[in-house]
This record gives sequence, structure tokens and C-alpha cells, in this order.
Amino acid sequence: MFKKIFGKLFADEPKQSFDEPRIIEVKSKRALRKYGGRKKLIAPPSSYAELMRMVPEGKLITKDSIREYLIKKHQADYVDMLTSEIYINLVANESFEGKIEEVPYWRTVDIDGRLNPKFPGGIESQKRLLESEGHKIVQKDKFYYLKHYKNKLFKFPETVK
Repeated sequence: MFKKIFGKLFADEPKQSFDEPRIIEVKSKRALRKYGGRKKLIAPPSSYAELMRMVPEGKLITKDSIREYLIKKHQADYVDMLTSEIYINLVANESFEGKIEEVPYWRTVDIDGRLNPKFPGGIESQKRLLESEGHKIVQKDKFYYLKHYKNKLFKFPETVK
């Protein structure tokens, strides 16, 4: 599916499996200023699924912690944000539909503990699943947040390369 959707974006890139992480050397000065380097990582959906599966019941991860782990693991300077958002949501939807081995996607939240309205079933589904694991959810304005989420963050194993 990835190749069909995104294949044209990488038409001038060397041929490489879409199941492997890709490091692209970005020539933009803006990237250097904004991210502190030129090595952009595009990790495949399987990398996100693997990390999301590690999170045990009662624990949480943030999207940023996934990105930071992948950056360290692959010695990149930054992760393509749009692609990572798409892949996290893709993993959630494919798991929900039974197309891949189950991934506890509902344990993945935004950096501030905010629930993800784009996950299958929307906020209500993620809220119900998290509450069933003992988490407390609070509403602020139109958003829902996990109460004391920082105390329940899962730590990925240290990367060694």
C-alpha cells in the first residue's frame, strides 16, 4: 500500500525496499537550522508497529518518544513528521481492522497526553480502552487528556549502535 501511495515521491531516489528505514540527506539550509542536521529518517510502518507493541498494559508512549527512539536507533537528525503521523495512524487502523498482528495503539498519545481523534473509533474508543487499563482522562476545552500521564510513560530500551 505504501509503495502505491508514496512511490512517486521517491521516483528519483535509489530503489530500496519500503520495509526498511531510509535516511535521506536533505540539502535544505532550513532543515539544518530547524533540526540541527540534514539526515532525515523515513521509517516504515513496521518500525512504528514494533515500538507500539512494546508498551505493556498500564503504560503509555508519546508520538515524540517513538520519533526520538527511531532517530537514535538509526543515527538520523530528525524524522519526517508528516510521514510519522501517517504511519502511526496507519498502524492503528490496520491493527483495528485485523490486517496486522494486534498493536495496542490506544496507548500512544500526543506529547502533552492528549488523546488522538484519528485513531479507530475516535476519542471515545481510545478513552474507553485507556480507562479500562486504569488511566484517568480529563477534558479541557474540546480536547481529552490523560491525567498524570508522565508518571506512566514507558521507557524504550537504550539503543546501541
